[in-house]
Amino acid sequence: KMILESVPVHKKTKERASYTISQLRRFLDAIDDPEDKELLQTYAYLGLRISEFIGLTWDCYDSKNKTIEIKQQILYLQMGRPILTDRLKTRESYRKCRLNQEVYEILEKKRKICSTGYIFPKTIKEHNEPMPKATLRKIMHHYMDKAKLPKISPHGFRHTKATMFMKVCRNMDEIKAAAKFMGHSVTMMMETYAHSEERIIEIERASCRERV
Repeated sequence: KMILESVPVHKKTKERASYTISQLRRFLDAIDDPEDKELLQTYAYLGLRISEFIGLTWDCYDSKNKTIEIKQQILYLQMGRPILTDRLKTRESYRKCRLNQEVYEILEKKRKICSTGYIFPKTIKEHNEPMPKATLRKIMHHYMDKAKLPKISPHGFRHTKATMFMKVCRNMDEIKAAAKFMGHSVTMMMETYAHSEERIIEIERASCRERV
């Protein structure tokens, strides 16, 4: 019987939950390495769970429709060996995310170099090995320090994305679309990221007005 457990992460400093839009821009502007820029722009845009992101393989990518399918993730066995599994966190976690032009161009560029294995592999030569979580965290923290920003965890970028969605959603239809992109239920999206009862009431009233 296999026992699954995540690789322990040792945090040296306390991490905040998420960034504001201006902080996210500062973070991305601080990235001076082209490959790191492609990696972190894609990660920030998609707002995936880290296990979903490092588990992306090229068969998840649909160039014609400019989408990426979230259907698998990387888990770790007791000895720390990564395995790719189709067992995701919830039913809503299985989804397709539409790409913006910038991320689409990044993936098209990467696909010309190598179109097999993992989209963001351990190394270019080791494209059948996923990028370790610790590697992604280390890269992120390097640019947080460079931008003189408080440190957040990789999952904090997911919170950032969802919070940004909730700030611009004007009605329940838009919240449903945002929840689908994030792999959340609508209830989870509202309760976790609306941040105030007043904001929930405002959105529900706007939806009622549109139906009328």
